[in-house]
Amino acid sequence: MTPALTPLQPYPLKPDLPPNIALFDSYAQVYHERYGDVSRYAQSLQHLLHQLPNSPQAILDLACGPGNLSAYIQNHRKTDHFTLLDGSPAMLQLASKQFPEAVQHCCHSTDLVGLGIVADVVLCGFLLAYLSPSDVLSTMRGIETSLKRGGILFLSVQILSNAASVVEYRDGAVTTWYHTQEDLMAILQQLDFELIYSESMEPEEAAVENEMELILICRKAH
Repeated sequence: MTPALTPLQPYPLKPDLPPNIALFDSYAQVYHERYGDVSRYAQSLQHLLHQLPNSPQAILDLACGPGNLSAYIQNHRKTDHFTLLDGSPAMLQLASKQFPEAVQHCCHSTDLVGLGIVADVVLCGFLLAYLSPSDVLSTMRGIETSLKRGGILFLSVQILSNAASVVEYRDGAVTTWYHTQEDLMAILQQLDFELIYSESMEPEEAAVENEMELILICRKAH
């Protein structure tokens, strides 16, 4: 396992934001500097790129953070159109520096279904672990609604390799929900997604024992 990095220092939280979003908003710049390099996910991201046609694609980056996943894609494809969504104003401000022409939405992922976004690709990087089971289902329905038929979903999430059901973990202001791979696959099948790629890897930092990172690439069948 990669050695754990130095813990992030706490910052004052904005009281008008939900606790999980407020925490990420408070150290947006530190997060960008620390996790801006997504090369450890190159294998799965390259597999995603190979699924895309040469024509410009409409890409929705859900819980985009500073835009790290979108930046990787933009470095390989110059003509795609990006829509950025995040609940953190500070994260969106950082992302806008990399994507000044992108459409931006500052809102919760559960609001996606009402935004009327139409996308060829949805990137959902490490969001679901910070959503309750009901919010996961709402968010996934929003993704399914936003994706065109045949569209591609890139999904990464923290799981526990030995968990039989969702595990809720609290660490200060942050709540993490470790959803099971079986539950996630059941939701994807319910929403008529076809799995085309799966990868699991050890995290750079593990908050709890048996934590793993799961990456799924799926195609919307209908």
